[in-house]
Amino acid sequence: MRHGFGTEHGYFTGWANGGTIIISLLLVTAVIALIAFTREHFRKKNHFEHNKLLEILEEKYAINEISADEYRERSMLIEDEYWLDSDNPTMMILKERYAKCEIDSREYVERREELKGRRNKSALDVLKERYARGELSSEEFQQMKKNILVNDP
Repeated sequence: MRHGFGTEHGYFTGWANGGTIIISLLLVTAVIALIAFTREHFRKKNHFEHNKLLEILEEKYAINEISADEYRERSMLIEDEYWLDSDNPTMMILKERYAKCEIDSREYVERREELKGRRNKSALDVLKERYARGELSSEEFQQMKKNILVNDP
């Protein structure tokens, strides 16, 4: 009579051979996912700029300057893609203005998308766009173009 790890009796009989591997893989995947989630969660909670923006919003809500719905909307928009934007000082200025309720949600989203589009554009490309939109006169465009070409060989 055999006891233990045999094929007829013991631990590795029936579905347990394949089941053990599947359960082990699921367990490892769950642990990795838990670690990734908690790491990202605590990174956000301990980031100074992120906390500063949320504190500004909480203060606005506490003094009834904004409603609960507006608070939730603004905090969700600020947290949206936060880590992609946290190294961009221009984007952080925009987020701070939004947290201070200096601009509304529509304007914030429009400006954020406009700034995102400019990440990979050269100064000359941005200048051409501004000229095409009529934000610059021909003289301003020519002068700025000359300055860019002199400073950006």
